[in-house]
Amino acid sequence: MKKLTTAFALLFLAGMIVLSGCKKKTKPEEKTAEELRIEALTGTWIVSEVTLDNSDVTSDWPSFAVTFGNKTYTTDNSFNTNVWPASGSYTFDMAGTEVDVNTMLRSGNGADLEIALNLSSNSSLTMSFNYDTNTHGRLKGTDGAWTFRMTKQ
Repeated sequence: MKKLTTAFALLFLAGMIVLSGCKKKTKPEEKTAEELRIEALTGTWIVSEVTLDNSDVTSDWPSFAVTFGNKTYTTDNSFNTNVWPASGSYTFDMAGTEVDVNTMLRSGNGADLEIALNLSSNSSLTMSFNYDTNTHGRLKGTDGAWTFRMTKQ
């Protein structure tokens, strides 16, 4: 009987040692709304439609593409680098203490621009903004309400 009790005690002790060595599963951290939006934007977006003051100007922007990275962007085939610079960075607007992932603040060419984002799926993006140069001459034709409808490549 003493051997049986000793055997159970040793088995119990061995079991406790094994269990204490096991790592507890940690719950993965949930991503923030900003991290999720950056993930959804990351990649190359190809133009499908461009309007200026509700007039179709898509033919001026053939093969236009924007590639978003981690708060950076580059463009290809921009018809007007004042409206869409070759490269720059972006952040998201703050709505009080919350990040507004539907409003991008885009930098480039020394000016910041507020862009309303509508990401209806991970493959359809609409970007709308008002561009105002406050200048005269050849840039004057770029002023107005722009909308870029894009699809993910």
